[in-house]
Amino acid sequence: MSDPGSTFRYKAFISYSWADAKWGKWLQHAIETYRTPRAPIGAERAHGPVPARLHPLFKDREEEAAGASIGAAVEAALASSEFLIVVCSATSAKSKWVNREIAWFKTHRDPSKVLALIVGGEPGDPDNECFPKALTHLVDAEGAVTDIALDTPLAADARDSGDGKRMAHLKLAAAMLGTGLDELVRRDELVPASTEPAFL
Repeated sequence: MSDPGSTFRYKAFISYSWADAKWGKWLQHAIETYRTPRAPIGAERAHGPVPARLHPLFKDREEEAAGASIGAAVEAALASSEFLIVVCSATSAKSKWVNREIAWFKTHRDPSKVLALIVGGEPGDPDNECFPKALTHLVDAEGAVTDIALDTPLAADARDSGDGKRMAHLKLAAAMLGTGLDELVRRDELVPASTEPAFL
């Protein structure tokens, strides 16, 4: 299914472990301050007309606030978000809160609009797995994470050994805009590196 972005209060909900709070802050700033290249703005793409900006994003609480359920306020924010961006690390993979948010979104919203950002850990490493199980496995109609594995999600990798922060946030922007990555990269090459937010 595909929903017009204009119906949502938030462009994306950022799900992260409290240990990755600095990454969540960096991601929110990087995406919210990103300006779409002029050429595709307003053009019909996969998610409807291409917007000039990708904001606002919803970045939630410290993980310690998690209870037995994700809570009405968080559910409302998830329901009001067009995309879910999961900050993936060995810590978030073990987070019950992050897994609950992914499961809720996959059950109530469009699972294809779940995006992943690797900031630590390793995909497929049993001792250092970075992907929460709810991201890589089927979630049933009741929101329970099953043992049925799905294809490994395509993810932006902000680590220096991966895409790096600059390319990672462009990959996420391209996914949310429904545009090709190449035209964003060409435009971004004209922007001085000093404009990149430096929270880490």
